[in-house]
Amino acid sequence: MENELVIELRRRRITLMSLGSGVISFGIWSITKTLLYIYVGVFRVDVTTVSEEYRQAVTAVAYVLLALFMLIGLSLRLFVGLKARAAGSGKRQRPTYIVVACLLLAWSVFSLLGAVFGRTSGRMENQSLMDYAVSMFVECCSAAMLAELIYTALRVRKLAKLVEG
Repeated sequence: MENELVIELRRRRITLMSLGSGVISFGIWSITKTLLYIYVGVFRVDVTTVSEEYRQAVTAVAYVLLALFMLIGLSLRLFVGLKARAAGSGKRQRPTYIVVACLLLAWSVFSLLGAVFGRTSGRMENQSLMDYAVSMFVECCSAAMLAELIYTALRVRKLAKLVEG
């Protein structure tokens, strides 16, 4: 029985390390995707309702806010990914990264819902159907990875307590 717990703990830790790397990769992907959207022109700041003299300032503020949100998202994913990798290597970690992973999962679910309702309401007319489908697939994979990371992290913590006594 004890040997089986040790084997399962080792397997779960390896899985946790892989999931941590995946969370980091999805964070980098989200930055890359957003930058490509800006470059290609899918994402644009609509400043037609702003007077001519403020358009550049409003556009600059919008891009600065976008960069800030991208940096926060990447930082949170890096935090969760690196902490999960550390926990997978056997280092004791506070459960803070699991809480942040839960928040990222909730954000991912809300993002998915927003994308679905945004598509059905016609707010995303600049986005092709193929681009939309790929984005939805990647977002679903990211959400599934976060859910698996949360489950595995909790399981590793429980197994470590059982094995260590």
